[in-house]
Amino acid sequence: MRILSENPTLVIGQRNEESTKIPFCDLFPPDLQLEWNTESRILSLLNIREPHILAQQQFTRNEWLLLMSLIKCYPHYTPHEMLLAELTLLSYDDWCQRLQKIRQVQPESIIQELKPVYRALSGVRTKLKKFYPQLKILLVRNMGYAISLAPARKSDH
Repeated sequence: MRILSENPTLVIGQRNEESTKIPFCDLFPPDLQLEWNTESRILSLLNIREPHILAQQQFTRNEWLLLMSLIKCYPHYTPHEMLLAELTLLSYDDWCQRLQKIRQVQPESIIQELKPVYRALSGVRTKLKKFYPQLKILLVRNMGYAISLAPARKSDH
């Protein structure tokens, strides 16, 4: 097993340690553990029953920032304003005011403002599909995005 501990790594999937418990961990079976390396922006999925890396993905800076926001907000959605604040120099409050004005004056202009979010989320979606195909990023219409598991398919009998 390749160890990521040389770099600052946060283990987020250990269910027996309350200090590292994050609600996002509940999306995964108990025999899986998530680790993330903030310096390298690498997310790893580990099998703890038979120790080895099951999947690993490296993210761009913008992808990483949005993914971390989605994880922190789970099980709730992450507002557009928060995602935009992660990617720009404007604060969350500044984005709240700016988007409110745009919605009142030119609602169609919202699409242009959200392009950086769309671009980064496209990359996150692609990498999550390879990492753990059941993980999805869902649009919460006119509000933001949420991370979730795709519903399990019923077997065709």
